[in-house]
Amino acid sequence: MMATTVTTPTETAIWLALAQVDVSASVCFGLLHRFGSAQALWQASEAELNTVLQPERLSSFLKARQTVDPLAYLAEVEAQNIVVLTWQHPKYPARLKEIPDPPMVLMVKGDVSLLNHPMALGVVGTRRCTHYGIKVTTQLIEQLAAHQPLIVSGMAAGIDTAAHMAALDNQCPTVAVFGAGLDVIYPARNRALAQRILDQGGALVSEYGLGAQPTRFRFPKRNRIVAGLSDGVLVSEAPHQSGALITARDALEANRQVFAVPGSIFSEQSLGANALIGEGAVPATSGHLMARHLGWCVDPIADTEAGRLVEQLRLPDNLPDTDYRILKALGSEPITFDALSEALADKNPGEGEAIAAIALSTALTMLELKGMVRSLPGGRYTRT
Repeated sequence: MMATTVTTPTETAIWLALAQVDVSASVCFGLLHRFGSAQALWQASEAELNTVLQPERLSSFLKARQTVDPLAYLAEVEAQNIVVLTWQHPKYPARLKEIPDPPMVLMVKGDVSLLNHPMALGVVGTRRCTHYGIKVTTQLIEQLAAHQPLIVSGMAAGIDTAAHMAALDNQCPTVAVFGAGLDVIYPARNRALAQRILDQGGALVSEYGLGAQPTRFRFPKRNRIVAGLSDGVLVSEAPHQSGALITARDALEANRQVFAVPGSIFSEQSLGANALIGEGAVPATSGHLMARHLGWCVDPIADTEAGRLVEQLRLPDNLPDTDYRILKALGSEPITFDALSEALADKNPGEGEAIAAIALSTALTMLELKGMVRSLPGGRYTRT
């Protein structure tokens, strides 16, 4: 790869223009090596390019050269408060240089220094997540917040959005990697989230030019940047065909630690994450455990089964006996009213009297009003 140097505005503009050519970064790096500089490549004759490019790539290159004025395009980008980081820029993320196919140019809106944050966790998962997926993503980030890690995700609906929100709510820096141009917020309902990320000192990142629309081919490429910017990647919820699994593979290729949230074997949304655990991913049962695996801390209790159980089962102090028993019987997986009533039946001495159905119904309503219980369709309940 090329050495890190301070590029001139003209060189930066040409790098930016080259990034608009529809060829992979690895091909562009090969061409830069062949021609010696970005400017020499941009100005190469069609005959010279024909000796090194296939017809389809040559056509894309010539079209970009005819339609893009490098300096004018750079001015348009910078007018939107976007910083352009070429591979040669001293602030280009060091971690990204470790992945097999790093982007040759990154466009960044917000705090550029975050891309080299000393501790960074990528968080990915399905757009069609469950309440369990949102809850566990939020809880793990809350537990990691003491280390103030950078949370990197892809701004998509579902788990991505939950990760960014949890980071912001816990005063952790966060970076959103777009699968489109930085002027194209996708999904559109996340406009307010994008602005909040900027307002709280985060950053928006893309390798795609202004106006580039989200396509099914761009999201897998986006995933490698999420993995590349991170020390480890957390897969919160993912069915078998989820794009989050692509990110996990990218993370492994980049020698990153992969974590996966264990879920019910009956939940389609957890099949991919459970499969990752079967293949060697670390079960994400505790933020403290994750931090220890990433080398962010040394916390002996977090690496014990007892420590994990204590953290998972901890209930607020001074709960009334009935509330305590109900919450103890409830878990993160939904349970029907009848099954809960059966679980609370007085079958063993010393566990308290059976709770009558009407008393249980009243207690559940009060716990829901307190935000400690969530009611679900089908007469089911779960702890929040």
